[in-house]
Amino acid sequence: HHNFYYNYAANAYLRHTFDSAGKELSIDIDYARFGSQNYQNFATTYQYVNPSQSQPDYYLKSNLTGLTQIRSLKADYTNPLRNNLKFDIGVKASYVTADNEPIFHIKTTGDYVLDTSRTNHFIYNENINAAYVNMNKDWEKWSTQIGVRMENTNINFKQTANNQKFDTSYGYTQLFPSLALQYHLSKVHDIAITFSRRIERPNYQQLNPF
Repeated sequence: HHNFYYNYAANAYLRHTFDSAGKELSIDIDYARFGSQNYQNFATTYQYVNPSQSQPDYYLKSNLTGLTQIRSLKADYTNPLRNNLKFDIGVKASYVTADNEPIFHIKTTGDYVLDTSRTNHFIYNENINAAYVNMNKDWEKWSTQIGVRMENTNINFKQTANNQKFDTSYGYTQLFPSLALQYHLSKVHDIAITFSRRIERPNYQQLNPF
């Protein structure tokens, strides 16, 4: 076995404060890269108690390569208003690509041949664009936050081993509202209730249909 993994990330961050009241703009640019290169060799031998029984040895070797890249850009703006009211807006765009190509060869007699039952090449592209707006309001005993996030996802991927292509762009803009209420029982105790609509996506290891 010979396994090599690497990952690195870079971030650029800018924050500008407009005044002492807390009006602020922040911008984030991120890039992350995760890669792997794995070589494996397996040998299976068979021994039988009965000498008349026999089976050829089985050899399997693999070259597993993978690369995932994540790029994102986001901007957030905060604007405090009068009477303990605060207004937040923001946008974010991300682009993810994944390229995984595990190659297997097998040998029982003769030379190694490609193992098509295990070999595949999976290429994945994902673009997510989103924007949100939030309003926060504080009173002596109560505080509340109400907001909504708009999101559009565009995904396409292909599996070259069986020539499958998928386009699962969500197609329309989805809304994810949220509402939070908080009551201040004392200086050290609060009680709160939150309602929100969310989305949960599979991790990248679950996406390959092969």
